[in-house]
Amino acid sequence: MVGADLTFRTRYASIVAANTALQTYTKGIQSRDEWVYEENTMPIFLDTCVLLNLYDISETERVEFIKFIRKNKDRIYISSQVQREYNRRRILSVKGFKDRVDKTKTDIQTILAKVASTYQNEKEGITNLVNRNLIKYGMPQVASKLKELEDFLTQPAYNSELQEKLKQCSEFISQHIDDECEKCWKNADFEYIDPVQEAIMEAKLLPSLSIEEQNYVADLYKKLRVPYDALKPTDKEREIITFPGAGDKDKPVDVSIEESVAWGDLYIYHEMLRFMKENNTDVVFMTRDITKQDWIKLDHRAYVHYIVNGYEMTGHLMYILDADGVVPTFNTIEIKQDDSDDDEISEKPIKPVTIEGESEEESTTTKHTIEGAESIVDEYNPFLHLKLFDLATWNGGRSDYRQITKPLLVAELQKTTKWAMSYGDGYVGESHFIYNILRHKHYDYDSVKGILEELITEGKVERRDETHDDHTFSCLVLKEGSEE
Repeated sequence: MVGADLTFRTRYASIVAANTALQTYTKGIQSRDEWVYEENTMPIFLDTCVLLNLYDISETERVEFIKFIRKNKDRIYISSQVQREYNRRRILSVKGFKDRVDKTKTDIQTILAKVASTYQNEKEGITNLVNRNLIKYGMPQVASKLKELEDFLTQPAYNSELQEKLKQCSEFISQHIDDECEKCWKNADFEYIDPVQEAIMEAKLLPSLSIEEQNYVADLYKKLRVPYDALKPTDKEREIITFPGAGDKDKPVDVSIEESVAWGDLYIYHEMLRFMKENNTDVVFMTRDITKQDWIKLDHRAYVHYIVNGYEMTGHLMYILDADGVVPTFNTIEIKQDDSDDDEISEKPIKPVTIEGESEEESTTTKHTIEGAESIVDEYNPFLHLKLFDLATWNGGRSDYRQITKPLLVAELQKTTKWAMSYGDGYVGESHFIYNILRHKHYDYDSVKGILEELITEGKVERRDETHDDHTFSCLVLKEGSEE
């Protein structure tokens, strides 16, 4: 039972237990990319933001993740708190997608109107539109012309053909945009018949904690807030007393099953803690809640005391992962975790990370080699979405992107291929891989294209045209033995 002997603590007593937990965690985390496949038995808990994200991605990505849930339904668990939060916000997420479709339509029309006179400033805007999953997969006619326009604008010299090209593209898009926007919305109008909800129902749904346990968690939350709020956000000590739900200060603290409360994340932590104890097992918790930093830090690593406390309480490990790091098709858009009635979509923060042991000033130099940067990427997380190593891979001043290397590109292609074979349509489209998967991980796409051509020339990757659903795609196939 959740209580004094099965609880969250920011401090731990045993040096031996701490060392054992962290050593075991470090070894175990190396298998994270395999935990999402059906041959694995690791229990997986999904956060609310992971489920709600399914209403804000392309239809292709949604179908793939639903397959993932269904194929792994016997080991995917939905905590009672996540069930409550999901039920409360599902309709808002469905309707929010309609708003996003409308906004996308407006963005297209606005940018096209500006290109004629200010094309230099809008080239990046066109590129961003081209790479939006909603446009790429939901509006193929519009996407094709936007890509054509992007290619034209990126020519070395601007010429008089722009006005005519812009006119042709604008007229073509105007003919198709209404129908394609309507189709996108209809394909995601899940207010009544909802395939996402149906898939979730097939997973393991956990019962609520008892009223006594709920009261305990609520009281614990209030106690944890006092020392945490006494510190400034810039105080380093805050990290060692952070707790699940620390970023939810403005939510109500009264115990309520019907409403989302400030201690909801702490409740989820204790549900997993009880599950680990009852079932004598490690668990994986997949979240996308990075902005608040009360589950995962900006470097995408879990807090040490979360890991050690779980081990001291249960003898097992709670692996807390950013879902974007293990699900290839998830992009970097997430739902803000404010539980308000007007949830918005925001980009994940792209923030430089200071390497441990260096000052912030030192970390902005170019003293590290690319090889050294790669080793640090592999040590922490080879699929980080942060611009970790601009200092090592500076690319003509484009600080938002980093160059890729052959080993990293092969690893990404291998990972994307396995996901496509397990839950997707069995192929990896070249454009999807470059502009969606890798670009959203802040790899410079010019670098990607160059390395990809080298791998194709070396015979390690094959490019071939394939027809799927009456459309022909340039697809990438990793040749046997290349992953070595």
